Amino acid sequence: MKLNAKTDFLYRALIYVALHPGRLATAREIAEAYELSHHHIARVCQELIRHGVLEAHRGRGGGVRLARKPDEIKLGELLYLGETNPKVID
Repeated sequence: MKLNAKTDFLYRALIYVALHPGRLATAREIAEAYELSHHHIARVCQELIRHGVLEAHRGRGGGVRLARKPDEIKLGELLYLGETNPKVID
């Protein structure tokens, strides 16, 4: 199965945040870790926040972290989210 770029970025953002529990991760930090566009990572993080997968904390020292326990996040839900509206990344 070939995934579109949006789904790939959604999964990468989620993996990065899950691998760094107990602290906030910024979109810039995630983008630099994977050598991806900050703009694209910020957009997928916003979408993950809207769907309750991530929670955001604004201001100095802000960032994102998991809004649910890892075992409550269904990869199929993210696959559907990423594949149904791929234009978010284009």
